[in-house]
Amino acid sequence: MDFLRLFYNIRHTPESVIHDIDTLFAMGGVNEIRAFPCFLDKRFLGELYKGEIEALQPISDESGITVFRQKYTSGKNKSSEFLTELFLLIRSGIHENVYTVLTFGSGYYFNRFLLSFFKKHYPDASMTFITHKKLEQLMNSFRTQYSLSDLTITRASVKSRVEGNNRKFMSSVIWSDFNLDEAFRWVYEENGWFQKLAFETTFPQSMRRVQISLSRQGIVKATGKFAVIFDAFLRPIEQILYRNVEQFSRRARMDVYERNIRPLYIDFGSGIFDNKEENQKFISILKKMKASATSVIHANPYLNLSTIDYYDGSIYDLWVLEANRLIIVPQMKSTHQALKRIINHIFDNFAEGQILENE
Repeated sequence: MDFLRLFYNIRHTPESVIHDIDTLFAMGGVNEIRAFPCFLDKRFLGELYKGEIEALQPISDESGITVFRQKYTSGKNKSSEFLTELFLLIRSGIHENVYTVLTFGSGYYFNRFLLSFFKKHYPDASMTFITHKKLEQLMNSFRTQYSLSDLTITRASVKSRVEGNNRKFMSSVIWSDFNLDEAFRWVYEENGWFQKLAFETTFPQSMRRVQISLSRQGIVKATGKFAVIFDAFLRPIEQILYRNVEQFSRRARMDVYERNIRPLYIDFGSGIFDNKEENQKFISILKKMKASATSVIHANPYLNLSTIDYYDGSIYDLWVLEANRLIIVPQMKSTHQALKRIINHIFDNFAEGQILENE
């Protein structure tokens, strides 16, 4: 019996679909699932539902769950075979304009076509970004809540800083049998952070070992126990995404009373800018942000930059007036997508800090 086809023919609700997916796993209908939350612009959503977006066709829409068929090619040649794959768009029951994208398709389809489709439509579609500290909290909560004594990190993508006269960054992939505490202790000792973690565990009263992966973009892959994975990771990631939208919205001068400024502060917790050479390194890193341009207004003894985001025209002034703090000042236009993107770039390529509303 084709259990996957049967699954798509059943009418689901946002509450029942999670249980139905676990039933599909139990029957052997699928081996793995991939999912990620995203924020979708209302206009873009309308185009999706009307079938106006290239290579996508909505084939069912029931109670906040829409099934889409995506058309793609099997290779780069014009004669390549055209294939189709299905994915689900599940509306959050709590957060407006937040959805979870979910597919049973292969890793090749997911990375090459589904994920790239949503990234292509940024800023109409935007994903989240999980800080390293929050990633550790999610993992610890997951282990504690489900009493997972044998949670083992099997593979990790790592980015680390190489300190010296010319600080550089190094990316690497490790295969290990670390437990959770060992993995995070090791990465801190290496002056780095995890970009993606793959791990496996056996749940109490279950003989089947489940493999899971979690990335800082909020992408989750699992080979079972989807209800648990959804509650432990996808729901909190939806919350992180929505909080970012709330925190980073309505900061453009045209959006606030008398066009006052609403800056954000990033406290790095230490005098990261004590050495003035850090100013040049920070400038170099910011200039590498995709689809943007950065101008240096002042570089010594204090730092003042202006950055424009070419995706939507958002403009920011950045100031370093204290060794431990960066000030981001939105100008006439600022979107939550662009503000999140510049902060993500800083956290991922320079250093993580605490985002503050006030000095």
